[in-house]
Amino acid sequence: QTQDFPYQAMAWKSTTNLYNAEANGRLDLSSRVTMLVGFRWLQLNDNLQGTLAPADLTAPTWKQNCNCTLFQITPGGPAGNYPPFWNTGTTNNLYGVQIGMDVKMLELGRFSLDGLIKIGIFDNNAEQSTGVSMRKVVYPSQAMTNHAAFISEADLQLKYQVNKGLALKVGYKALWLDGVALAPGQIQETSTTPSSVRALGVNRGSRVLFQGATAGLECSF
Repeated sequence: QTQDFPYQAMAWKSTTNLYNAEANGRLDLSSRVTMLVGFRWLQLNDNLQGTLAPADLTAPTWKQNCNCTLFQITPGGPAGNYPPFWNTGTTNNLYGVQIGMDVKMLELGRFSLDGLIKIGIFDNNAEQSTGVSMRKVVYPSQAMTNHAAFISEADLQLKYQVNKGLALKVGYKALWLDGVALAPGQIQETSTTPSSVRALGVNRGSRVLFQGATAGLECSF
């Protein structure tokens, strides 16, 4: 990157979001073990943005020899708005089938401890788009691919049965995705020249783990 002033530094911002929907059929193998088979869709979005905000508005002489500010020499954009130097976004749409087991590990009165495991093979429609700003002009690029991905999930829940059809539950859940495209991995898949940007492909070899505590209500009918 060409910097206007030696004291300027790059600031990086990363955002990720995940959407999920699934439908499962259940087969009771015993009073404590239930088998699950179903279809699942997930969408994983990841964005990486690098910005370089100048500490002052003085225009360097190599850009334009005038008494202008950087606001005035920004071509193609409104005054005061600086495009990020680097902006990469990835979208993963995963469709697939999964199988799992729901096991009642412990039961004591109204309290019970349940464990759930799911695994599945998915088709991942992965897309990356990258924009690189050179001399305040953004050059876009884009690529997409389809490939296989693996997803597994583990869930541990403590339930309190309020009545026959209603239960309170708290727990811990972990979701593992393998074979997805994340934004940092696309830097090496982006070729730049002084006047162009080209996507060489999609890096879809990343792994990501989502984990955390859960709480909710369970209604049965």
